[in-house]
Amino acid sequence: HLAINEYKLLHITPLLLLSLKACNSITISEHDVDTPYGRVHCTMRGVPKGDRPVILTYHDIGLNHKTCFDTLFSHEDMQEIMQHFAVCHVDAPGQQEGANTFSTGYEYPSMDQLAETLPLVLKHFGLKSVIGMAVGAGAYILAKFALDYPAMVEGIVLINVNPCAEGWMDWAAHKITGWTHAMPDMIISHIFGKEEIQQNHDLIATYRHHILNDMNQYNLHLFVKAYNRDLDIERPVPGINARTIKCPSLLVVGDNSPAVDAVVECNTKLDPTKTTLLKMADCGGLPQVDQPGKLTEAFKYFIQGMGYSKCSAANPTFNIFCHEPIFRMGERLKGLSQEGCWWRVLSLQTGNENYIPINHVAKVYHGWLFEGVARAKAEELLLLPGNTVGSFLIRESPSQRGMYSLSVRHRTIKHYKIFRLANSWFYISPGLTFQCLEDMVSHYSDCSDGICCVLSAPCLALSSAPSSISQAPPVVMRHKFDWKKVDQWVTFNVLLLL
Repeated sequence: HLAINEYKLLHITPLLLLSLKACNSITISEHDVDTPYGRVHCTMRGVPKGDRPVILTYHDIGLNHKTCFDTLFSHEDMQEIMQHFAVCHVDAPGQQEGANTFSTGYEYPSMDQLAETLPLVLKHFGLKSVIGMAVGAGAYILAKFALDYPAMVEGIVLINVNPCAEGWMDWAAHKITGWTHAMPDMIISHIFGKEEIQQNHDLIATYRHHILNDMNQYNLHLFVKAYNRDLDIERPVPGINARTIKCPSLLVVGDNSPAVDAVVECNTKLDPTKTTLLKMADCGGLPQVDQPGKLTEAFKYFIQGMGYSKCSAANPTFNIFCHEPIFRMGERLKGLSQEGCWWRVLSLQTGNENYIPINHVAKVYHGWLFEGVARAKAEELLLLPGNTVGSFLIRESPSQRGMYSLSVRHRTIKHYKIFRLANSWFYISPGLTFQCLEDMVSHYSDCSDGICCVLSAPCLALSSAPSSISQAPPVVMRHKFDWKKVDQWVTFNVLLLL
């Protein structure tokens, strides 16, 4: 797993540091949102901007939004992000500073019920969607929210997420005697690793003091007891509608954190095409406190990979945090260099240059051979504007190299498995074999011969040509089409934004 210092992100234009006056211009307002499960305290930093998502945070047990996130959101590099995205900090019921003690007999919400309060938070602020960032118990809550309300979550950063917290609570339950004295130590061992506890005495003393003196002990007791649920997620399998997070996800853990195994386990249960695991080197249990600069850098690239960038008059071709996504699904991109988990790419349509995570793109050869594109994604691409009846692509299986399928747009999207003989010839129908995929495409572009229709043009071919070479002939299939005579730009390997 890549550590943050293994990211070789070269040629990135440094972000301008904001002046102190600009930092202080961010407005802060506090709100109490009534929900069926109690009142939720929220702190809004900045003003939501149109339909742009708000960054929504959720803290871990023993913390509140200040002790969990102040170090990160006060970092100078994070101020650039906060000029373009408002931030909504959510405190679990009774965990904020100065919280009143719950009455005796109060039933604290379950983890799932806490997730159910978040749609009401969005409604309170008039928000359509968020980019989530959460730690520990908060990561569970936000993950559950993303599972149940996928349209409301555009992306999610989960720090120290544990998809099954029952093991920790089983251990904690045995420490219930002498709760006031045992609880700080239990929470410290939940957040920090043994090495950190033994060596970083000042940090541990600071958080132990906070837990004992700044948190309402009775309310904290209730929140800790509620941290006991199973996220019940599973990795998607072709043909099976698995329950998993559908938005881009960044899993973060320090290499000295006690949550390493849990985060790695969570990674195995998420969609590998939409999930990135970031194991931060020489980092403890709270990456946002231990290494806020590096986490901010990773977060910037995560947002950038989602398509948000900032327009700059000084550098119009390299933009960070635009009002509109800089690349769109189906857009053809030229891969300039692969650097760690990122591609530096150039749009063949707009000329924009930017970085994008490698799991957000697919390699395309000849204009129609797509590497590592699953069946569902092929259907999504063929249904995009610009494709018509006969638009097609051949896709290589993401899990089985050398296995191919033909996907064609007709009244619906049709899929044909391409078989291979012992002599490596290809066929769809056993009575009709081809020495190579190019010959197969040329044949079915001349006659349907058993498939749903004649192949007319590669998927998205009408939008693939860069403006500087608009005079090049379109890629239209025709009788005896000779791929060797196609202009270089057509057959040049490109990337397609997924």
